[in-house]
Amino acid sequence: MRRLLFLIFLIFSFKVMGWAQDMANKSYPYEPAQHASAEVPPGEVLSFEFNQSKLYPGTSRTYWVYIPKAYTPEKPACLFVCLDGVLFNAPTVFDYLISKKEMPVTIGVFIQAGTIKAKDGTVIRYNRTNEFDNMNDRFARFIEEEILPDVQKQKASDGRPIRISAVANDRAIAGASSGAICAFTAAWQRPDLYSRVFSAIGTYIGMRGGDQYPILARKTEPKPLRVYLQDNKNDTWNPLFGNWYHSNLNMEAALNFAGYEVTHTWQEGGHETKQATAIFADAMRWLWKAWPTPVKSGWSANNMLQTILDSTQTWQESTLNKPISKDPNNVIALPNGTRYTLEKGKINYRTKNKTRVVDQDQNLGNAIAISPDKKQLIASIKHSSWLYNYTVEPNGTLANKQKLYWLHNPGNEDNREISSMAFDELGNLYVATELGIQVCDQNGRVRAILPLPSGQPIALWFDQETPDFLFVKTTDKVYRRQLKVKGVHSTQEAVIPKSQGAG
Repeated sequence: MRRLLFLIFLIFSFKVMGWAQDMANKSYPYEPAQHASAEVPPGEVLSFEFNQSKLYPGTSRTYWVYIPKAYTPEKPACLFVCLDGVLFNAPTVFDYLISKKEMPVTIGVFIQAGTIKAKDGTVIRYNRTNEFDNMNDRFARFIEEEILPDVQKQKASDGRPIRISAVANDRAIAGASSGAICAFTAAWQRPDLYSRVFSAIGTYIGMRGGDQYPILARKTEPKPLRVYLQDNKNDTWNPLFGNWYHSNLNMEAALNFAGYEVTHTWQEGGHETKQATAIFADAMRWLWKAWPTPVKSGWSANNMLQTILDSTQTWQESTLNKPISKDPNNVIALPNGTRYTLEKGKINYRTKNKTRVVDQDQNLGNAIAISPDKKQLIASIKHSSWLYNYTVEPNGTLANKQKLYWLHNPGNEDNREISSMAFDELGNLYVATELGIQVCDQNGRVRAILPLPSGQPIALWFDQETPDFLFVKTTDKVYRRQLKVKGVHSTQEAVIPKSQGAG
């Protein structure tokens, strides 16, 4: 028996050694783009230091600029941004692909994460995870407002000025690990700046909220992005944060569900970039295919988006030549002449002869809304992702107060204030948030998110004369959009929506 067990042990050991040898000897087909050639004119890579950031005060970093031989300043070049410096043997690959016209003439900007250092050069603080893993638009702004202006002050060694296209369709962004989620976030937050993303061993896990992306992708109206995902099947940098490979599988499934142009390569290995480097040239060919044909938005399988959106209608800027026909954010005027007002932590119910305080709560925010059937009142909460829900009694008093509606807040903004809400005829609640318009079902769950072309929403309303038009005022513009559903104003007689059930 012992000899049999020993034999089994030896056989298993040899198999494991064989698997390990297979992994160690793993090779990829020859890719000419990965190898310098005398037939391909090389570009140059220049190095610069940047330590004047206002968005990340006190940080210093190195960035590199790749300038292809074919670049001429008469026409702004396309842009490739890469996080964590020069990765994937990109300059050599670009030399080849540009020479073969498999990608456009592209300037590469490779950015290291920032550090804060003492006078003796020792690092006081590493800023990488703060810059790369956050889900807000700050790093995209950092690139656009601070790094690229600095890049365009520089010149090639032969004196050519650097000019970069400002068109999103001419821009790609990439990274590995936390750099990959940073690249995706930059394009997700600012599709007006980037339309192509290469993500290698991406950190879509629970560091600073990246595990929310598959859900957000399923709920959000699709953006004009083309995404290439790469990961390795044994990729787990630190299991306490999650499983990298499984999170990338979830990302791809979500992006497919949402109608994105997305592809993937899953390879053998762990949390390492040699596999991504091996397929980088093909990834670039795919990301830049058919350029300059614009990357377009897809059509999501999200049934809420399909219910409320007309695929032929998009956001349009509104001139608002006529007065705004909207309900005040803190007033609900009812068809019987009574009204609710929200003032300084109090909800008042006003009749012709009397005003009563029907709720007093120092946490009450600035916005209220009433359901189409006039049976539920919704109130915002200060600095919160929750909304209060009350049932309305026949005498106008409020009962059964609960935190019922929950809103997404991936940027973890702790000073958020909900300033505007409105209902449609189906009983869905539209809420103006920093993500755009979040649309909640009757049970308080966000099922759709409508981003705006620019600016942060500060007010929304359905037009009274044309109630299928949703208007949104942002920090700098007013937009309108025709929907497949109509809004309901508080002054209308009660409308009873079909129940969406308990599910």
